[in-house]
Amino acid sequence: MRPPARKHQYLRRARIRTAEAAPSGTKAALLTKADRRAVNGFEPALNPAFLAYCARRLRAASAAPPEPERVAATLALVCEKWRDPAYKRRRNLLEQVSLRSGFSIDLLDESLNALLEPFEPAAFKYLAKRASGRRELLGFIMPGNVVGAGLHEVVQALVAGAAVIVKSATAEPLFFDEFACTVAESDPVLANLIVVTAFERERADLTRALAVNCDALVAFGADSTMEALQALTPKLIPFGSRASGGFVEIENVAPACITALAAAVARDVALFEQRGCLSLHHVFVRTREPKSALRFAMRMARALKQVADRLPPPRQLSLGTAAPLRSAREEARWRKIGGEAVDFWEGSEFSYNVIFEPAASFRLSPGYRTVYVSMVSDQTELERRLCPFKGKLEAFAVFDPHGRWPRLASRLRAFGVSHVCAPGRMQSPPLDWPHDRGRLLKHLGYRV
Repeated sequence: MRPPARKHQYLRRARIRTAEAAPSGTKAALLTKADRRAVNGFEPALNPAFLAYCARRLRAASAAPPEPERVAATLALVCEKWRDPAYKRRRNLLEQVSLRSGFSIDLLDESLNALLEPFEPAAFKYLAKRASGRRELLGFIMPGNVVGAGLHEVVQALVAGAAVIVKSATAEPLFFDEFACTVAESDPVLANLIVVTAFERERADLTRALAVNCDALVAFGADSTMEALQALTPKLIPFGSRASGGFVEIENVAPACITALAAAVARDVALFEQRGCLSLHHVFVRTREPKSALRFAMRMARALKQVADRLPPPRQLSLGTAAPLRSAREEARWRKIGGEAVDFWEGSEFSYNVIFEPAASFRLSPGYRTVYVSMVSDQTELERRLCPFKGKLEAFAVFDPHGRWPRLASRLRAFGVSHVCAPGRMQSPPLDWPHDRGRLLKHLGYRV
C-alpha cells in the first residue's frame, strides 16, 4: 500500500523536504511519536514500500541539488559545531553512547575530537573543487563499533552531489541521527538529501529494499557481512575488516623523544577502545638491539597506564569481550614460562595489555588497549612480517626522524595502506581520505 503523502518525512528525525516543501521561512513538522516508532522498526510501518517512498522523495529533491560549495560550507559549519565539546547534541549523544557501551565520556570525547579534527573549512573547500556533480542515491549501512565511523564517506558523497539513506547500526543508532538534525537546522535544502534510519540486520526485506532503491550500497562491517551483501546486490561498495599498525625508528633518538613517541602510539591504541579499522594493533620497532625494543615495549606499558588514568577504560566488559583479552594474556604468560622470547605487561581490570614478541609477524589484537610490539632490522624485514595481512591493512603510523626510510610510505601503500601518518594521528585521516584504496572516491568521480 502506498504510504500516505506528507510534505515532510523523518526517519529518526532526519529531515527530508519534498518538492512541495513549505514556503521559505516555515518549519517542517515532526512526525508523531507513533510515526517515529514506526519508521524506527518498532512497528510494521517501516517496510520496503516506505523505504521506496523515501527514495522517491530523495530523488525528487536531488533533481536540483545545492552546489558543492554550498554543501561544503554547510557541512563545515555543522562539523564546527560538533567539534565543540559543549555542543548540546554532542554532549547528549556521548552520554547516551557511554550508557549503552560502558565507555568513559572522556575517552569518547577525545576519540570524537580526533575523528572530527580534519573536518575544517579549508578541507571542505578543497573537496568541493574536486566534486564531479554526481547525481545518484547512495544507501549506507553503517558499523556499530565506532561512533561516527563512515562520516568521511557520507560527507564525500554529499559534497559530490549524491543523496543518501543512512542505515545506522542498532548497536550505535545515535550519531548520524543527531548529525542529520544539525544539518537540518543549518540548511534545510541540504537536509532534503539525507534520510537516517535504523533496523535490525535480521530485516533482510529492508536491506533488500535499500539495495533495490539505491544506485549503489556502501557497507561497513565484517567480511562475512560483506559476503552476504554481495550475494544480495551487485551494486555493493564494501568496506570489510581491516587493521592498522606502526613502524618506529628508535636508534639515535633521545630518551625523552622515545617517551613522547610511546605516548603518541599509546593514544593510537586507546582511542575508540581499539575497535575501528584505524586502531593500531601491532607496532614494529626498528633497532639492532633487542634490549632497546624491549625497553620501548616497557615505555608503551607505562604510557598506556597513563592513558588509562586520564581516559578510563570501560566500566565493565561482556564475557565475549573479556575472554579474548584473558586468552591473549595467558598465551603470553605460558609462552614466557615455557622459555620463549616473549614478555608482557598487564594493567588491572583489563585496562591495557602490552605483549612483546620480537620476531612476530603482524598480529591482530583482541582490542581494548591490547598491543603487540616486535623488532625489525630494516624495511625488507618489515614487509616480510606484514605479508600475511597484505591487502588488509588500512593505516600505518610511521616515525622516521632521520629520514632513513624514504620509500616506506609507497611500499606500505602497495600493501593496501590508505593512511600513512605520524604516531598519534591515526584516528584523524584527511577529509578526502581514500579509504580502502579510494574505492568510494573513485565511484563518486573524485580524482584519487
